[in-house]
Amino acid sequence: MVPWAPNVAQIPQVVNLTNVVKRPGVNWDDFFVGERDVATVGSKVIGHPGLVDNLAVVYNKKLFAQAGLTPPGPDWTWDEFEADAAEVD
Repeated sequence: MVPWAPNVAQIPQVVNLTNVVKRPGVNWDDFFVGERDVATVGSKVIGHPGLVDNLAVVYNKKLFAQAGLTPPGPDWTWDEFEADAAEVD
């Protein structure tokens, strides 16, 4: 994650959106905490998540094969990810 928010928050022209995200229809609390946190500095909201996704897992097929690991599938879990990463490392 790039910590852009603290730097941006120091720019005098940046608008404080804290009251805006509290308005009906904004649904600020529908965003996960981490998504809200990247747009918040202290108690000041300075941005709004525009796109949040995690559509891909990138792995090295050659290293997986060398470690004797099965390539990730649609049911791959976070625990498997961590265990596989430890084997490849």
